[in-house]
Amino acid sequence: MVFTSDRKLTATFAASVAEMPLDWIWLQETPLATNVITHERFDFLLTDCASKKGRNLIKLARRSAVNNNCTIFGIATNTAEPKLLQLGADVYLQHRLQSSLLADRLRENLPMVKDERRSRRHLVTVPLRLKSGTEEIAAVALNLSAGGMMLQVEPKISNFEVLAIQFVLPGTASKMHLRARMVWRRANSLAGIRFLGLTDQQRNQLAEWTRIQPY
Repeated sequence: MVFTSDRKLTATFAASVAEMPLDWIWLQETPLATNVITHERFDFLLTDCASKKGRNLIKLARRSAVNNNCTIFGIATNTAEPKLLQLGADVYLQHRLQSSLLADRLRENLPMVKDERRSRRHLVTVPLRLKSGTEEIAAVALNLSAGGMMLQVEPKISNFEVLAIQFVLPGTASKMHLRARMVWRRANSLAGIRFLGLTDQQRNQLAEWTRIQPY
């Protein structure tokens, strides 16, 4: 689902997904978008956060029963990245972006168009530190991909909470300091997190690590 009144942004999105197996709709009216996001399930939401309406749609999606776990792309001109991530966005993008960059971000974050090798999760046993507010929590990563990880952690963290995470990339000396969102939890202390707002350097480090892992 794409929510924006900006025709240029919509055209950029359309160009970026021209060769991808994605079905999508474009909505401009807030009442209709509000109704749709609360009743119909979507794999992703791309919303124009230049307006308060777009930012409110992120919060509404996260509170809805059907779309609380969809991947949300926030497009903004004047909203700081940390604020959008706290609202519930998974990916932050600047408003005037090229279709090639948007296509790359879609491939990195949407399961149905991900590169198979990048999205494959590799078994690991990696100790790490999570920071939730001012509290630090120890955890162990059990698998790792370029986009997130499964971990074992005490049940102190709320679903969709934004966390600071630190770990050493297995087999390297690279210390990773990332932000992530808790996207699911299980009763047996297993949980899944999705990385947020990766820098180009972090993205390249994770992509290279996954590239050299055996199948």
